[in-house]
Amino acid sequence: MRVWALGIVAAALLGVMVHAVMAESQMRVADLSERIVVEQRRYEAARLEVAVRSTPVAIVTRARAAGLIPATTTRTVIRPAAVAQRSESAASNSTTPWQTLKPNLTSTP
Repeated sequence: MRVWALGIVAAALLGVMVHAVMAESQMRVADLSERIVVEQRRYEAARLEVAVRSTPVAIVTRARAAGLIPATTTRTVIRPAAVAQRSESAASNSTTPWQTLKPNLTSTP
């Protein structure tokens, strides 16, 4: 009879321990959920601040405060043909190793 009583007490203690661990885990989950909400609010506030500071009106206001003045004329700069050819050849040279390697690759390891 004592063995049964000891088994029942052990099972009850085990149940209490499991419940305590689950309650602690639930508290951690609740804390993390609250922290997530706080961080999401902070992120949204930061995005709003960036959006407000990125408006054309805000940019012009900061430029004027920095002493910049609006341009009275615009000028288009055309790149010389020699510079264009050099930049195109540099771009094609940068892919040359890949072009020589690619035919040797197979679709399976």
